[in-house]
Amino acid sequence: MSLIGVTIASEGFETMAIEAMKRFRKHTGIEKCLLVTNEGEGNYADKLGLYKLIQPDQTFIYFDADLWFIRDCKLDFMHDRLEFIGCHDPGCNKKYAINHFPYKDSQTFGIKIDEYVNGGLFAFNYRHIKPFQFAEKIMSEMSVRGGRRFIDGKRLHDFGEQTSINYAMSKFNIPIDIIPSTYNFMPFACIHVGADPILKPIAIHAAGYGADAQFPDESAGEMKTRALLGYEYKYKSGRRDFYELDN
Repeated sequence: MSLIGVTIASEGFETMAIEAMKRFRKHTGIEKCLLVTNEGEGNYADKLGLYKLIQPDQTFIYFDADLWFIRDCKLDFMHDRLEFIGCHDPGCNKKYAINHFPYKDSQTFGIKIDEYVNGGLFAFNYRHIKPFQFAEKIMSEMSVRGGRRFIDGKRLHDFGEQTSINYAMSKFNIPIDIIPSTYNFMPFACIHVGADPILKPIAIHAAGYGADAQFPDESAGEMKTRALLGYEYKYKSGRRDFYELDN
């Protein structure tokens, strides 16, 4: 069995990515990790090319640089699965998130709303290469008209990579295993989307944080790091409101 953790260090997120990898190793017990570097901040589509690095006997567990594990867990159940594994995106919920891009894109691209996976954490193996190749292709061919993005001839509300992955898995009829959101808890989604808080998360994801300039003298990576450290402090100190953003 070969489980390998993978994260990407974009420009400005190098320190955060190294910390994320250390925490992944510590809390999962998985020592094999790949730290992929790229140039430019916010190169979200780079994760679509990770399939080029995988070997037939390997399972990659991808986690964003701003997703930090804070509790011990076993991820052996992710190895060599037919399913594409990830957590449901709270922005794809017809009860409270119909104005958010995951829900809009699920409707446009025919993705089941209860199988739309957040791109901050997912596991895949050699079986999933063709969907990733397709996702990478349509992203590379993405067009912009009138300030709007289009892939495969359809209007896109996402940056591109997350919906591209979900669309590709749906198009290739890949089964999806939705695991509990405790593996990918997004405090931002509780505050700004309406998702339920998780009081004992395994991993905290700072998705969305840094988009607003609360700390104008800091980079997005520094702002996300500040937020994650704040969440962890509140969690370890036993405060039940640890999921709230620090101001």
